[in-house]
Amino acid sequence: MGGPRIELGVLLYLVILGMGWGARSYLDERDVERLAADLKLRAARLETELSAAKISSLEGQLQPHFLFNALHSVGGLIRSKQSAEALTTLSALGGLLRATLEHGSEPEVDFEQELALAEQFLEIESIRLGERLQVETHIAPGLSSARVPALLLLPLVENAVKYAVAPRPEGGCVELRAERKGEQLHLTVSDDGPGFPDHVLQGEVRDEGERSPIGIENTRARLATLYGEAASLELHSPPGGGATVHVKLPFSEMTS
Repeated sequence: MGGPRIELGVLLYLVILGMGWGARSYLDERDVERLAADLKLRAARLETELSAAKISSLEGQLQPHFLFNALHSVGGLIRSKQSAEALTTLSALGGLLRATLEHGSEPEVDFEQELALAEQFLEIESIRLGERLQVETHIAPGLSSARVPALLLLPLVENAVKYAVAPRPEGGCVELRAERKGEQLHLTVSDDGPGFPDHVLQGEVRDEGERSPIGIENTRARLATLYGEAASLELHSPPGGGATVHVKLPFSEMTS
């Protein structure tokens, strides 16, 4: 079961990496139209592959819509002759896929790595969404080597962008906080969108098309597996709007 998932993940990364080198070659020749056509074909092939396999190789941490949107954004940048931005996006996307696959093979990583992965995702989305996506980070000092589950922040950040920022013409803000409180590590991902529906706050799943807690519930299950009752994940939506995911972990540091 693990083999095909890994093979597809490697395939996705090689496709993106190949697109990056292809883009560099085409751009050197200033053949923008040919590059756009080639990119469109590669994106279509990738979309078919992703739809068929449901990107199981990425353990469900990166949703297909993000990859599709990123590829389409690159196409738009190329058509508008924003070559540098297109290459930056391709490079960031390839790096994100590689890091996701590498992190996914380990149950835990240090917080510095996990934060870098989330920030790389937000960098790609900021290219697509522009000023509509605002990001704030408040990270207490001394947390770089803190032990956290691999791919903990990514589904939480992606959920916030997908439901609280991207659908709104005015966009929105995603905020990341991390601090140590006693022997616990507190991690928070917040947004200023419409918030979680009441039934989601109560732990019910009704419609996959709405703000779905599936990724959040998967994260909660992983926390329980790794730490038992010593870890928790809570959802909050204040009356005035907004959504917050608050994760508490036992604090420990990765050893070299």
